[in-house]
Amino acid sequence: MSPEKQKKAAIDVLKKVLVSEHSGFYREKYSAHIDTVDAIIKGSEEWEALPFLTRDDIQNSLYSDRLYIPFNDVRLVRATSGTSGLGILTIPRVRLHPAPLFDKQYLQPDSIKRAVTFSGAHCVYADNFRKRFNLDSIYLDPGDVNISSRLFSIYKPDILFGFPYAVASLLPHINDKELLKSVKVVSLFGEWCSELQWKNFEKHFPNALIISEYASVESQSTLCGPCSEIIKNKERFVHPFPDSVYAELIDPATNSVITEEGVSGELVVTVLRNPAFPLIRYKTGDSARIIRSSCSCGIGTSV
Repeated sequence: MSPEKQKKAAIDVLKKVLVSEHSGFYREKYSAHIDTVDAIIKGSEEWEALPFLTRDDIQNSLYSDRLYIPFNDVRLVRATSGTSGLGILTIPRVRLHPAPLFDKQYLQPDSIKRAVTFSGAHCVYADNFRKRFNLDSIYLDPGDVNISSRLFSIYKPDILFGFPYAVASLLPHINDKELLKSVKVVSLFGEWCSELQWKNFEKHFPNALIISEYASVESQSTLCGPCSEIIKNKERFVHPFPDSVYAELIDPATNSVITEEGVSGELVVTVLRNPAFPLIRYKTGDSARIIRSSCSCGIGTSV
């Protein structure tokens, strides 16, 4: 999907929200900008004039106002602070978060049989990977690292899934260094893995392919991830998934949109697939930069 089509998809999300009889959140937010919103809906190029959505907007709003679908259609309400520790958000879901449908070429059935999911927010992942990739899998609770480390040592997984902070908290409790050497893949999701964390994981998992995907708890979705080319080259870039997110980069001091390659800015996302409460121009607070070098997978832009 081209950036132009992504932008159109983002505008379509805005349309659905504004015509919904169930949600007053965005209508109130845009009440002072109705001319701009009307122009955007009609197809103008004034998207950049649309106000940003912030975490405080979500936290300070009524849950019932944030829905744009009937309450009875919500299957799960997740109350969580994610990994940021910035307070509780109540995020509605229509269904449980599925295992990501991304490039999983590193899941080689002849060498990877056992998976461990170590994440308090994704207990459903273990069952998903068991069903989709025919892996024997278990879920470990980061709330009890001592027991989790013992189970990890007994189970001897080939692949480890988890938030970077959770995986890092597990390492000091595993004394069997040979066990860590036998891990073939470490797949990180949620928060972005810092360079320092990445080097720490490379040290402790010397024979593992380390992969990192980016998501936010507010979006209820993984937004960016590596393709097989990035994985093969062991690079720390990710592609924004074109069917899931319209990504923008802004100067946090001026809120102006950044289009220049290599310039760092704040990542702003419009989530195209969250049928309960979409995020429109949401300021993630995370830093990123645009990389436009060509990629053999066909996706032209990385961050």
